[in-house]
Amino acid sequence: MKSLLEYIPADRIIPVETDRREEILRILIAAALPEEPESFHERIYSDITAFSRKKEVNLGNGFFLVHTRTSEIPEICISVGLLSKSVRYRRGETAHTVLCIIVPDSMSRTYLSLMARLSRFLSRPDAEEVFLKRDPQAVRDLISAFEEPRED
Repeated sequence: MKSLLEYIPADRIIPVETDRREEILRILIAAALPEEPESFHERIYSDITAFSRKKEVNLGNGFFLVHTRTSEIPEICISVGLLSKSVRYRRGETAHTVLCIIVPDSMSRTYLSLMARLSRFLSRPDAEEVFLKRDPQAVRDLISAFEEPRED
């Protein structure tokens, strides 16, 4: 399986200045799918918002996940939005970070493994503190430290 660093390239960890949910989604979809046309971005946006209760998940500690599946891409695409201020994204607590994941229909198993790793990563004691700095490089450094093999 690819590392989290491969799934989340540096140019897909982005500061997001708006507090409007619709704009946050559009920005993150465009960042996750930079090579795709705007018409495809709109289809992904429509899919996420049409079933938002199932496609937008509060992961706790200020992290939210938006996701959808499609048959139109070959690989999992991820972007991470570092919100300029914590905002009430959906029901429940406020969000400081929104992860957008677009998954090919054929990669369900890979997606489940990725979600387990992301969950472990985001539950690190220092994760929320680093993400609250809203510094893309600090986030990359944290991912890199998480990915380093540990000697037991």
